[in-house]
Amino acid sequence: MISFDSDDIVKPRHTQGVLTSVYAHLKYFQKAGYLVVFGGFVPYYFKVLPFKLFQVWSILNNIWRKKVLSPLLRLLGYGKVCSWDNEKALKSLTLDPSSADARPYPSTDLTVSTPLAAMQCADPELCKLTEVLCKKGAISAPHSQATPNPFTAVKQILFGKNFPGNFFDHLVGVWKALAAWDQPQYVCRGGFFHSVYGTNQYRAGLWTYYQRDELSSIIGTAPEEIAFLICTAERSDLCHTFTELMYGKSGGKIRPLACRKSFLDFYKDPNNTMVATLPEEGIDVTNHITGCTHRMAPRVVAAFTIVMICDFLEQGVSSMAVYEDDDIMFFQYIKLRYWADVIKFISPWLDVVPTPFKKHKLLSVTRFSEPDRGEILLLKRLWKEVASQKGECSKENEEALREMVRKYSWIPEPMIVLAVITLTRDRKEALNLANTALECIRDWGMLHLKEVGHNRDAIKVIEWVQQQ
Repeated sequence: MISFDSDDIVKPRHTQGVLTSVYAHLKYFQKAGYLVVFGGFVPYYFKVLPFKLFQVWSILNNIWRKKVLSPLLRLLGYGKVCSWDNEKALKSLTLDPSSADARPYPSTDLTVSTPLAAMQCADPELCKLTEVLCKKGAISAPHSQATPNPFTAVKQILFGKNFPGNFFDHLVGVWKALAAWDQPQYVCRGGFFHSVYGTNQYRAGLWTYYQRDELSSIIGTAPEEIAFLICTAERSDLCHTFTELMYGKSGGKIRPLACRKSFLDFYKDPNNTMVATLPEEGIDVTNHITGCTHRMAPRVVAAFTIVMICDFLEQGVSSMAVYEDDDIMFFQYIKLRYWADVIKFISPWLDVVPTPFKKHKLLSVTRFSEPDRGEILLLKRLWKEVASQKGECSKENEEALREMVRKYSWIPEPMIVLAVITLTRDRKEALNLANTALECIRDWGMLHLKEVGHNRDAIKVIEWVQQQ
């Protein structure tokens, strides 16, 4: 199931007529153009523009979203339909514990690729939910892993029979990660449909805000409430609020820069430990459409935030590209140290604390170690060589990889690269590395190095090692 993506849905499993296929292709490019012009679709600019130009574009795009698009939505009448009812949200997210929605999915081997029908053991309505998303055009909408080169996109779509980096793959990627993290069904479904109305950053929604009742009847009240809040909340402001509550305010005038300074100043002493918790009265969150700020109850904040974290981590794209290392972080919105602290901050109000953070002791470790810029650049370069199964590496680079495997046991990609490199010399070590990497992917439900592609691509390399 960990490999499940749009390749399991499109041709040749379901054949389409020529006219339907042509229409879907045109729809893909129409949505891509719309996102570039109106939605500020980050990957198209981030992967093409020089870094300094992208910095300027990011800041202007953020102003465009806040000062133009949001007021425009209010003028079009969305302010009333998108207003928040905090009591309704709180009620829908405190379901009876006996309800199936409130329980985690049954234990499932997420690493086994199986036909969609056989995956019903995870969610009893998975086929239905997948079909609804496909009919709404999720597969023919570009998203975070879409290629920025239009000529490459044409080649992949017309001759590869797929839609690269599509919206469905992102939605199902968030769902798989939440399932791997042992989250309750209502949270997983909320993640599966988390941005289907369109968010402040991604405006190619599949449903309109006037169709909330329709979506609620399909996925349930609590999942729909999570999706609605994800789509309407000003999430960057929420992250800034988290930062100020966890590390204190630095006093800077530009809030994003001040928050980053607070985080970095706090961890200048590597022995510091974040001990703050989400207050019982909740926190203030801004609705980017209405422009109003509301006090969100802590249980709502917790369910909302765990989906938001999965959404951000699955994409692996930069937030504002204001900083030089934005393009090479594994978890590029902010370091994983930050997200681990956020999970600690909201943990008293979570149904289930995400299992990989507990298993790999990312919530309790004092000296939190993450790959530096040089290590990530090396891994990116070596992965390209491994993808072609060359298996060649200098002694110096191999030692650097071994050090990464030792220091970052929670990251599968260095293990996969090292497994390929050592296969011809020590098959036993290579198999051990491949098996450990597979278990690590299963823990997270996602990859960290987004250049690898989808889970399916990494698992193919692992299976190649196992079969040698």
